[in-house]
Amino acid sequence: MPAEYPTVVLRFANIAMFHKQQLCGIEHITENTDGSLTVTVSNTPDQQIIDLVLCSGGAVQIICPHDLIKKVIKQAENVIKANMPQEPIRKIIKNGSYKNLLSYKKSRIIYHATVLFTRRFLYRGDRTIDQMIQAARSGKQNIVEGAKASGVSTETELRLTGVARASLEELLEDYNDYLFVNDLPQWDKDDKAARKIRLLGKSKNESYETYRQYFEERSAGTFANIMICLLHQCNYLLDRQISSQEANFLKNGGLKERMYNARIEGKRKNKQAE
Repeated sequence: MPAEYPTVVLRFANIAMFHKQQLCGIEHITENTDGSLTVTVSNTPDQQIIDLVLCSGGAVQIICPHDLIKKVIKQAENVIKANMPQEPIRKIIKNGSYKNLLSYKKSRIIYHATVLFTRRFLYRGDRTIDQMIQAARSGKQNIVEGAKASGVSTETELRLTGVARASLEELLEDYNDYLFVNDLPQWDKDDKAARKIRLLGKSKNESYETYRQYFEERSAGTFANIMICLLHQCNYLLDRQISSQEANFLKNGGLKERMYNARIEGKRKNKQAE
């Protein structure tokens, strides 16, 4: 057999499919026990036949020569790639861990410290206790819920982060009121004590333990001023978080927009594959 004529083995899924083809140079036909058909031909089938064989679950094997083997294998790879199910476009974005958010870490300190503050300095039965604890909890929990919702709905994430910000602003006012009502001095932002607390707030491993000694041993006025510093820091972080979420929403839209764009992109790819 001349070198320019390869030997090609086509494996058809069934006999009916084979009868639809116009093949030249058939050398051997074998009917397999599973109902498929193996056909050996001494010429290169056109691309349409190769496509049909591969898409129907058949196989193509080139016996010789070597250069034609490479060519047909490349054609086969292209057909398989074009007809493989496309990986779905993920529009439910993987949300980040809320535990890595600086705002969450600081809000957690604020919540636990507020529970201790109300126990130490407010009288049992004072309605302010529940209000302050609920405001602190709302700040923390809405950061958590917003982060978990971020993969599905940017709008929900933005709304919940806004709720967290509002709750902590309410708590900030409670601490300001406590100082005012009890005629206790409020630190200026440039006071030495305030600068020290801000510096602690920037520490890499900041946690409740960072402030435990102050929370458990200092006076009500010092405790409240520390909380005001922490709340200003947390609110600053949340303001930046909200700005980032707003920018992301304007750029990428919400879930509906992403799903619509995914459908359009999927249709475009399917059309190209055809």
